[in-house]
Amino acid sequence: MATKTQTPETNAATAKCACKCGATNNKGRIFRPGHDARMVSLLVRDVTSGALSYTKAALDLDLTKTTDHQSMIDEVVATVEDRFSTALADKTAGALHRAWAISSKTSKAKPAPKAAKEIEKVLETKPVKIGRWTYPTRVVDGVVFRNTKTNGSAEWVVPDGE
Repeated sequence: MATKTQTPETNAATAKCACKCGATNNKGRIFRPGHDARMVSLLVRDVTSGALSYTKAALDLDLTKTTDHQSMIDEVVATVEDRFSTALADKTAGALHRAWAISSKTSKAKPAPKAAKEIEKVLETKPVKIGRWTYPTRVVDGVVFRNTKTNGSAEWVVPDGE
């Protein structure tokens, strides 16, 4: 017995995944498994980066005229709620708010780089060996400092006759 392959023409319930990945769904589903989360993460990346290309493709939403991040979030969430579900809109809103909070913390004014005069005063010297470990050292204004970690990522201290 020959079976007929289900295609969009033969079965109206088969449709493309709403995340715009191009995969087809069966049984009238909107997303492939896990692709709702994929869409949320792509929307978050798109809105926080300012690229807005995925937002335009997935939701047919043009946010280029919107300057306030809260109104961008509101528009994206309202569109997701209209097209898909309130639950997905809530996930999107939470993810967007978390991403904006993180990006605002990391994008605060960075301290000004040290002046060239101060940088010249710091001289890297040969590492010092303590036991079987080797620690990086540097000289600042004639004082030798060594790091408390072997990779140089910790505090610089004055060696005390180790």
